[in-house]
Amino acid sequence: MEQWQAKLLARIDRLARTYALVQVRGFAGYDGSDGTPEQEWRSHLDALEAEREAIEQLAIELGIPPQWVERARTNGAEAAQLSSPTTETAPAPANPSPEAGMPEVASASKQLFIDMAVVDVWHVHRMALLSAARDARLSAGRLGLGADPVADMQFHRNMKLHHQRAAGLSDAAQLSAPEVEALWNSPQVHTARRQAAEQINRWDDLHLEFEWRRYTQPTTDPVLPPYIPVDPDTGTPTTHAQARPPDPNELIARAAAALGIDPDRTDRLPIHHATAIDIALPEATARDWEPDPATTPPPPPMRPDLGPEP
Repeated sequence: MEQWQAKLLARIDRLARTYALVQVRGFAGYDGSDGTPEQEWRSHLDALEAEREAIEQLAIELGIPPQWVERARTNGAEAAQLSSPTTETAPAPANPSPEAGMPEVASASKQLFIDMAVVDVWHVHRMALLSAARDARLSAGRLGLGADPVADMQFHRNMKLHHQRAAGLSDAAQLSAPEVEALWNSPQVHTARRQAAEQINRWDDLHLEFEWRRYTQPTTDPVLPPYIPVDPDTGTPTTHAQARPPDPNELIARAAAALGIDPDRTDRLPIHHATAIDIALPEATARDWEPDPATTPPPPPMRPDLGPEP
């Protein structure tokens, strides 16, 4: 990605994020000096939207692919939903990057990649919580809808996609080892995971199933966003972070701990596809899969002898 492209996309991301935050907060903080508070709020939203649309048009006219522009816009809107600010996710790097001679441009490019990685990291953490909670309820026999191996495979395929994309964006941002740790395991991440776990534990089974199934739809998103510089021969990023992210299974284990799932209770351990039948049929159930032996049909009923016909 060219440096000027990164600056434009970062600006689109920021404007989309600010618009979403202002929209959610409403007009309570406006004093109404130039009209009613609601009018000032709507004028602010209109100005943010107009500026973002103008920059988007400029970016496309300068040759930035429209899908890059759309991704920057949607990423900003999604990031606004997160409870913790992305600026706390990446502390200042201990070692300057090779682009330190152009700090403004390098910072814009790096922050864009970090902002986008935060969204995928959030999805991975959320999916880990949903997976751990659902598996525990299935293993305890609480979830009446039962196991769905096909949907489960797609769920974990999508989780792997978010995980790979977050890792690729970390590589593109050339994060240091402390920055990677902060991205995945900062105090803010711990707090957000604990709060989400408390919320999920209050859900009934149908609500949990609904939220889980939202992640079971096939997706056509690429593993790496198209604007990440990659090696033409290997397809891997040309730059790398100094550390790798935690494995998805490790994140699911952390999620289970946050949910209060006791690993020593066998009825709360994560379910596997091969054990789905054990949930549907408890151990006490007779499991004779052979067909029943053929039985002799009963004789037809005998009519009483009423004598000769009249």
